[in-house]
Amino acid sequence: MFFPTLEVRWFCPGAIPEQVQEWFTRGDPAPAHEPSRVDHYLRLQRSHGLGIKLRQGSIEIKHRLHQYGNINFHRHVTGVIEHWRKWSLPLAATGESLDGLLVPRSSWVAVRKERMLRSYRCDVGEQIAATTELYTERGCH
Repeated sequence: MFFPTLEVRWFCPGAIPEQVQEWFTRGDPAPAHEPSRVDHYLRLQRSHGLGIKLRQGSIEIKHRLHQYGNINFHRHVTGVIEHWRKWSLPLAATGESLDGLLVPRSSWVAVRKERMLRSYRCDVGEQIAATTELYTERGCH
């Protein structure tokens, strides 16, 4: 199965800044808290437009098709919109361990993730509205 996406992502080390946390959790419905998980990323030399990761029994391959440059979302917020295509393929049963796939260990980076998800629906001719639906045909999260 493959998924086309448009993404703006921000990464920073450490705890989420308090102002960002307050902004993101404000309003109804509240964001969904996903269970903590560890994803394993394959280190690829000189390839910023391709990513390969092992995630919860699947291998995901992600290819960046285009970068749209810096976009001003607000006077204090800028980001780069990227167009990606992602393939997600289930792995054959490997038991409880991915050890056979993670060799050599130096080729993989384990990343612990804690995620909150907020979804928005964008109906034709209507305003954008927060929703409890995790995936909508027309919307974002």
